[in-house]
Amino acid sequence: MLTNVHWFNKPEGHLKYVDLCKESGLATGPNCLRQEVEIPMKAKMSLVC
Repeated sequence: MLTNVHWFNKPEGHLKYVDLCKESGLATGPNCLRQEVEIPMKAKMSLVC
């Protein structure tokens, strides 16, 4: 088990919230179960489930 591990700082101001399909991890389509996640501001969501 890891103890006293220092993780990187969250890049505040450089992230955006998007809805992803809980099953595929792709951008949500009309029949998807949605899960809101943070991704880099410049990330492109080109594939849709």
